[in-house]
Amino acid sequence: MEQTPVEEVWGVGRRYSEKLLTLGIRTAAQLARQSEAWARRYLGGVTGARLLRELQGESCGESVGSEEDEARRNTIMYTRSFARPLTELSDIQVALAHFASRGAEKLRRQNSLANTLTVFISRGRFSPGPLPHTCTEVVTLSVATQDTSELLRYTSSALQRLYKAGAAYKKAGIVLSGLETVGRQQLQLFGNAADAVLRTTLMAELDHLNQRFGSGTIRFAAALPAPSGVAQPWAGNSRWKTPAYTTHWDDLLWVRA
Repeated sequence: MEQTPVEEVWGVGRRYSEKLLTLGIRTAAQLARQSEAWARRYLGGVTGARLLRELQGESCGESVGSEEDEARRNTIMYTRSFARPLTELSDIQVALAHFASRGAEKLRRQNSLANTLTVFISRGRFSPGPLPHTCTEVVTLSVATQDTSELLRYTSSALQRLYKAGAAYKKAGIVLSGLETVGRQQLQLFGNAADAVLRTTLMAELDHLNQRFGSGTIRFAAALPAPSGVAQPWAGNSRWKTPAYTTHWDDLLWVRA
């Protein structure tokens, strides 16, 4: 540990390594000799205390992620600009349902739950009409969740309150924040534990089927796409993207003799 630079310690990112160097901590051994109170003050609270205990030989029961890994778990965002402005509520509902479904999948992949949902729709910066051009609603969930159906329900309710008939919307999105680790979330006092287990099993089966047969094979009706061959009214404009020559049948190169 005396020969290990502090910046090479697992869990010390670039910013923390710079801070430690300014405090005179240059090796892993010097860091291990600090107190837990010191680690909480200079290394991000509980995460810093856990890192210090690991250096002192105490197993904390889980791996300590890097500073960058911790930042990636703070929020999950899905947002898109539409290829053309949308005026119909139903079109925007399908778009936001798709975004919420993808966000829920990401939550389950990283074993997280969200306790805050932000929904926004935007008419564009230069759209005519009164301000604001972007309308946002933040929903605090009664219980943190990764259940797609729950997130779809909250997203739909928020959109109903934000949408204005006759307006042309160019962008929409959702943000999942206040992320908690599965098994550590705050539960309701009178919640139905059996129902929660059933919903968790259902989401696991949905993810399994989509992994086996392809993304989007099984989805909620609220996020159903347009009929086959019909462009999504909310999809982005991707006609200039580079063809997938090696992974998509329709993009394979043809060579004429």
